Amino acid sequence: ALTPEMTSLSIDTTFRAKSGSELAQMLVTNPKADGTFKFAGYLDNSNAINGLMKVDQQGMTKMYDKVFDILEKCNDNPGLAEQIAKMKSLTHKTLAATGDEVALSFSYAAGKPPFKVREVIAVKDMDAMKQYTNECIDLADDLYAAMGMPINFEYKTDVETYKNATIDKMVLTFPPSDDPNNPMQAAMQEIYGGDLVYGIAHSADRYY
Repeated sequence: ALTPEMTSLSIDTTFRAKSGSELAQMLVTNPKADGTFKFAGYLDNSNAINGLMKVDQQGMTKMYDKVFDILEKCNDNPGLAEQIAKMKSLTHKTLAATGDEVALSFSYAAGKPPFKVREVIAVKDMDAMKQYTNECIDLADDLYAAMGMPINFEYKTDVETYKNATIDKMVLTFPPSDDPNNPMQAAMQEIYGGDLVYGIAHSADRYY
């Protein structure tokens, strides 16, 4: 659908999955899903994109499996295949520890990075979630390096508290490239301009 205006042209596009395809099966609504949303208050109406979702654990697991399978088939590096297999296993465990609701609020920002993101995830088992987060961080360095994108991950726990929430900090550092003509690292520097810092708060039943 095209909507012409004086100073802009808006384009709305809809994609439909082929009947009987794996994608069509993944997009079927779970009849057992609880339709009550609790995270709407975390959304920011001034942001460009807001999303409030119920999570179908089985469908999400299938989706991530497909993503990891595609990554593995796109690269013949045996080291990468091993890292992908480990990450796939960890993703299964992490999904099992999460709850059934996610709130996501995204918008553009001046400077670097040129965006801001707020995400809230329901959690069923916070101790397991913390453990899997640390394990994912340990794997991430090797996984990104195998894909040709060296990034250093640093995760600091309990850096401060706010009311009943504990605050952790994750820092992604993009080291200077040994190859000045490396387009991937040049793009990373252009977008992020330095370290990328995430503040992660968690209570008994949610990640923020």
